[in-house]
Amino acid sequence: RLLYHVVHRRIISLCVLAVSTKTMTNNGTAMAPRGASSSGELSPPRPTVFIGLGGVATLALRGLRRRITEQGDESLGPTDVRLLAIDTDLSSLRAAEGAPHGEVLAPGELLHLPLRKPAEYRAASDELLSWLCRRWLYNIPRSLHTEGLRPLGRLAFIDHRMTIAARLRGVLSGTAPRVFVVASIDGGAGGGMLLDVAYAVRQQLDELHATTECLCGLMLHATLARSPANDLRKANAYATLTEMNHFMRGGAAYRSGPMEVLPAGDVSEPPFHDAYLVALGEDLTEADLDRAVQQVADYLYLNAAACANALDDFRSASRAKQGDDRVVRLRSFGLHAVRIEKQAIATREADRLCLRLTRQWLGENDSGALPATRIQPPDFSLDDLAQRIQAMANKALSGNVEAHFRSLVAIGAGRPALVLDDDPAGPFGEELRRIHAVVGVPHVLEVAQAGQATRLEATLREGTNRLAKAMSESLMGSMLALVDNPDGRLPAALAGASLYLEHLRDLRQAAEGMLRQDQADAATLWSKLQRGELPRQRSWLSRFSAASDDSEECLLDYCRLRLRGLVEKYLVALLQDLLSQIAALNDQFIKLRKSIQWLSTEFAAMIDGTTGPPPGSEHKLSPLDAEIRRFAEPDYLKAFDRSLADSLPNAGGGLLFLADQDPVRWQEFASQLHTVARNAVFESLAHVDAGYLFEKENPSSEQLKLAVGEALSKCSARLHSTGCIERQFIVLPQATSSGPIVQAVRATSPSATIVAQPGADLAFLGESYGIVLSEAAAAIIQDHNACAEAARRVLTRVDVSWTALELQVQPQA
Repeated sequence: RLLYHVVHRRIISLCVLAVSTKTMTNNGTAMAPRGASSSGELSPPRPTVFIGLGGVATLALRGLRRRITEQGDESLGPTDVRLLAIDTDLSSLRAAEGAPHGEVLAPGELLHLPLRKPAEYRAASDELLSWLCRRWLYNIPRSLHTEGLRPLGRLAFIDHRMTIAARLRGVLSGTAPRVFVVASIDGGAGGGMLLDVAYAVRQQLDELHATTECLCGLMLHATLARSPANDLRKANAYATLTEMNHFMRGGAAYRSGPMEVLPAGDVSEPPFHDAYLVALGEDLTEADLDRAVQQVADYLYLNAAACANALDDFRSASRAKQGDDRVVRLRSFGLHAVRIEKQAIATREADRLCLRLTRQWLGENDSGALPATRIQPPDFSLDDLAQRIQAMANKALSGNVEAHFRSLVAIGAGRPALVLDDDPAGPFGEELRRIHAVVGVPHVLEVAQAGQATRLEATLREGTNRLAKAMSESLMGSMLALVDNPDGRLPAALAGASLYLEHLRDLRQAAEGMLRQDQADAATLWSKLQRGELPRQRSWLSRFSAASDDSEECLLDYCRLRLRGLVEKYLVALLQDLLSQIAALNDQFIKLRKSIQWLSTEFAAMIDGTTGPPPGSEHKLSPLDAEIRRFAEPDYLKAFDRSLADSLPNAGGGLLFLADQDPVRWQEFASQLHTVARNAVFESLAHVDAGYLFEKENPSSEQLKLAVGEALSKCSARLHSTGCIERQFIVLPQATSSGPIVQAVRATSPSATIVAQPGADLAFLGESYGIVLSEAAAAIIQDHNACAEAARRVLTRVDVSWTALELQVQPQA
């Protein structure tokens, strides 16, 4: 079996070497990326799986998720990049699940491996003590975290090996994935289970009949400023490299033991096809460490995007060129990225945009003054409304009011006109009863003789209700159109409601005056008719009527007065109904104003209330500031306001929908509004990328060359060894991949590989291969034998005769 592996590896090395002579020449020219067409376009990378072990690696995966979200690369679908964060500390996983927008890891991307209390391991103590030192098994910290002890990290792996196997099968299934295992080798979780996870991934890939050639490990190392745990960090890192060296030598046997997730028997294959050691820095503050981890996230993203093929080609070519000299060699990288934090910019500017928007809804401009708003008054008058109700009456009375009334007041044949009889209603009681049966009883008798309404009254009531409903819908629609119109909003709606209320009150007051006068006139005439007082006084109501008997003319006058009073009665009811609805809507506007004031206060609390330099300011703006500044322009604000109608489906038919909502609903609306604003700002920055800004900040060719040279000097890997193979990669946004930056790169570093990919970042990457592992280990502990001695105590297994590292070689700084 060993002979088979050796021959197999030599054949692959020869094939790769033959191919690499076409893509990597000795004169330092740029390497052509694999899959490049004649037009220079890159083929899409294979699906990539990123597995993070421990808290630092989980932060790197969160940064990777944010890069993917920020770049919005359509070539990276949900199945192209898969993430899995594994940790014994639940707090780091919960922080990833509740991370800010854009870097959240889903529950299915998190795996918690908790330790148990020592007593719970008694049943399996015989198996565990075959490889684990007794002092670790019976001294598990009360926190049930590894607390920097590597053997406990492997214990957590063994304890949950079946769960890990199932999750690995899930994320590795698919088309020949590229796999990166990321871990900080300074801690207990990442350093303790790194090698076991690597072999577990190998087994799963073999079972899925997938290649293991793209299995890559990233080992991270750093020390923290004024941290008492730095010595333990160095000892852990040295111990991890000791174990890595043991298994990377190829001929060493890996004794797997009774673990279902690892291959049975001895394994002679190294854990990783390519192993990186990344020195993040020494004595880092928390902020420095976060920045360094974000650089790792940048590198992971480059291995998931279009640059992945070029990096794979360099790994293959450099591995073949180095040959097989039985020395364990590592890789490393340095990266300097000119980034545009579009999501951060979008979030910040969305806060400001929402604040200015809510202030505009309230009618406040930047100075806090309320703009004057002109609203046209309603176009209906009192006569118009009275005529419409009169038309209803005409239709109810067969279309001819005069003829109908004359039929009511006709006095019976042979009856003396002015002869009193025994009728208590007076000499015209019969005619008055006929009249009242049509137009209803007089106003003074309505309470005493309350009964069913006449057919005419019912018709007028029903018709007036229909008219009130139609007019109300029209008026309410006008008001809602004002509040939902970006050019009006709440100030216009409140002004319109005030104007409509004033107009309707004036009409109602006039109608009530007419009604009182007509009711008084009708009551006077009714009283005279009851008493038989007929000296007739002609009024304007009957001045156009034909001359007839005085009694009939008086009764006709009475009919006309009663009908007019009936029309005015329902006119007043109509106006009162409209007033009530407009007043209720005005109350809703007032509630809405209070809610928007609360909303404005919430957004103001998120920022300092400023929106950048005012127009006309002499403040010098950077190119990016100039792009961002337009978000504060009134035109952009109006355009954004108009776009909200289709962007906020939960707002119902308009903004007024939220007037009666509870605070929780308003909080949801604030979140929706902020999301829409953030997306709008993010989309408006689509044309801006780091290459564009890099050229704007360095307009001349000389300035651009100096800037490129400075950036390239910052991307060298911290770790070096004699004879290392190095290559520089410049990843350009696709929009600037053929412009002045390319010329500056060619003039500054002719051998650099230029890769264009969609996105906003400009990355300068330095790849290095050939770092001797023992030299890197010596650099970490700075040749302190005490650290090397301490590292022996945190080796994960006691059943393996670990090969000691040789520290005779002094590494380069």
